[in-house]
Amino acid sequence: MRSASGGPGSRATLLADLRTRLVKEESVYTPEHPAIVSLRRQIAELEAAPPEPAQRTTGADPAAAAVERELATLRGQIAEIDVEMNRLDS
Repeated sequence: MRSASGGPGSRATLLADLRTRLVKEESVYTPEHPAIVSLRRQIAELEAAPPEPAQRTTGADPAAAAVERELATLRGQIAEIDVEMNRLDS
């Protein structure tokens, strides 16, 4: 799992990752789907959070830590879905 506390650009990187994932999920799911709702919530929380300090902030941003945990959960769910899709395709 990637760390969200990697420096000044980490929030921007995480936001870009979440937005990319949202675009992919929106092509598959309805706007009410839990994955879409969760991604939109995470993006809104990151956008509303105060700017990151210039120094490294290991574990100091609870919003980023929560987003990182949610992201790890979603990545696990995506991996499970990929396995199931491959099983159904074969």
